[in-house]
Amino acid sequence: MNSMIIKEIDSIEQGLLSTASDKEKFFYQFLLQKEIQANLEELGEIDKICYAAFTGTKSEELDKIVERNRKSKPVAGSHFSSNLITMCAFALYNKNIEEVELKQFYEVHGFKEQFMLFKVFGHTYFPVKKASEIGLENLIDIILIKSEYSEGRKKIIPVLSNCNDLVELFLIKCVFNVCAETHPNKKIENENEFLISEFSNFHIKITKRIDKVINWIVGVVILGLIPLIYYFIVAYWQPMDLEPHLTALGIILPLVGVAVLLVFKFKRTWEELLENIKLSIVQRFYRWNNINYVEVIKLIIANQNKE
Repeated sequence: MNSMIIKEIDSIEQGLLSTASDKEKFFYQFLLQKEIQANLEELGEIDKICYAAFTGTKSEELDKIVERNRKSKPVAGSHFSSNLITMCAFALYNKNIEEVELKQFYEVHGFKEQFMLFKVFGHTYFPVKKASEIGLENLIDIILIKSEYSEGRKKIIPVLSNCNDLVELFLIKCVFNVCAETHPNKKIENENEFLISEFSNFHIKITKRIDKVINWIVGVVILGLIPLIYYFIVAYWQPMDLEPHLTALGIILPLVGVAVLLVFKFKRTWEELLENIKLSIVQRFYRWNNINYVEVIKLIIANQNKE
């Protein structure tokens, strides 16, 4: 079900992006917190303000454009303060506009527009107008306001099929994401991820502990051979010989040199041998505790690939 909705959202998104105006694209990318790119030389004045507002940039030239538009009167009913996107852009760019024109916009517009202002500007603009009992507004109200998830899931697809612009698509995405996060399957998934994480931590802890023990044993054995060889040479040397210690050192030092040379020359072989010994001990430990080592590793690897 979720995968079908995701595919439908992606399909609608591609279609709307191909026909949307620059300011609509800028606003949509801003809402999704995506990088906004544009050739500023090709943009009109209003689009430049939208780009600047949604990317957080300013200039003296843009300041003048904002003030000029603020003082201008509507032309054939068209004005920045009558459109949701340009209203948000101008209010983000200029704090004074947020305190005057944006508040007026909030007071005279309906539930959907008020909810968008709430998404952009925060709790000061929480929607107070009554939502429609059908369509997108109803979906926003029951899912994002009242948290009635079971009712809302059934209404997403019909609303999605009537999606007309990128703002509506963004709101539908908000609804869908909340539903997906609160779905019972999501809860099970979160619990599984927690268990896998715990298995991973357990595996790392056991492996490190075994690594440490094996390294200590190897180190003690290697270092212990030197005094042991020395002891046997001196103990069983002919009593009449006056230089048993020098002779012992003469034998041991070349042996140590050869051993060091072999360790460095066959370093990879020794490392592989030690790793195989450690792996064998780890697997034996899992077996002693009735844990399926292979399945645990599969889960850990699958979880890492997912991340």
